[in-house]
Amino acid sequence: MTIREQLDKAIDEIFDNPAEIKTELDRIGEERRIVDSLLAARHAAGLTQRELARASGMSAAKICRMESGTDAALRLGDVQAYLKGAGASLRFSVRPSRIHPRLRPHTGPHRKGLAMA
Repeated sequence: MTIREQLDKAIDEIFDNPAEIKTELDRIGEERRIVDSLLAARHAAGLTQRELARASGMSAAKICRMESGTDAALRLGDVQAYLKGAGASLRFSVRPSRIHPRLRPHTGPHRKGLAMA
């Protein structure tokens, strides 16, 4: 049994609403992966936080907050500037984490009252 499976089992046994806690753990895990990717880019470039701050146009304090995962005002532009300063680029994909029960996949055009001329 993996650590995550053990944790999920314990959460199910302890808490009344385990789904909320598991969702929060997933969110934290995503944030940690982003921070780890930033750190890997800086380390691969062989830069200190101060050197990266100069290269990215951000303050060393901002770099520190980003790398610690405590930057409450983090924006996509900040991540792009960080990576550009480290000689890296941003690539991401968007995927739904869950399909809302009221939403259905798009199956084609649904245009009532429109006719093709």
